Amino acid sequence: MPYNVLLLPLLGGYFFLAYFNGTKFSTNRHSGHRLIFHAAAAGLVFLLIAFAIVLFISSRWPDLAKLWEAVVPFPYLGTSLIACILGLALPWPLNRISIFRKEIANHRAIERSNDHLEILVSRACREVKAVSITLKSRKVYIGLITRTHDPLYDRKYIQLLPIKSGYRAAETLALNLTVDYAAAYAQIIQEDLSVMAGGIQDFEIVVPVSEIQSVNLFDPTTYTTFNPSGA
Repeated sequence: MPYNVLLLPLLGGYFFLAYFNGTKFSTNRHSGHRLIFHAAAAGLVFLLIAFAIVLFISSRWPDLAKLWEAVVPFPYLGTSLIACILGLALPWPLNRISIFRKEIANHRAIERSNDHLEILVSRACREVKAVSITLKSRKVYIGLITRTHDPLYDRKYIQLLPIKSGYRAAETLALNLTVDYAAAYAQIIQEDLSVMAGGIQDFEIVVPVSEIQSVNLFDPTTYTTFNPSGA
């Protein structure tokens, strides 16, 4: 087989890895020879499948095989084309399978990333749990994560619907909550019902990850237990 014909299976292998939900997140982190190796491995699999397809067609419809050879006088080009087409076409039907849907694949990729911040934020968003975000300025926001994250890209911001806010004491770092956003939301909506039409986006805040000191899940019951005065 001419080596230049192998470029087509390599292209199909790369396209499959880049667009199949089960592999695209890890592929995005590969570079250089490692990316080429993975694409070549996928292309080889498609090439073997293509060989099997060509053998089946040749044995079942020999006249069709002879016609192809007469029209396209390049050895193994048909096999390479089939391998490339397999790589280009397979991601779309496979991504529709439940275990490979984007949401599930995103969660799996985040769990495998060992990025503890991303794992915690993803869990909070998935389970609708409040988080406590402490900034470098000692400002604290407690609220619900309102946006999921695509693990293909580095997270630069966290979008939050604040429920409470406050600060940590300079010496003891004790948490002091000073603003109750939930009560403010209720009052605003009561005074102007049209605010509800805008949705929660009107109240979201965006926190740069670079300004975050720490993040943890926030349980109001546990906080009240350790701070009975509500301070």
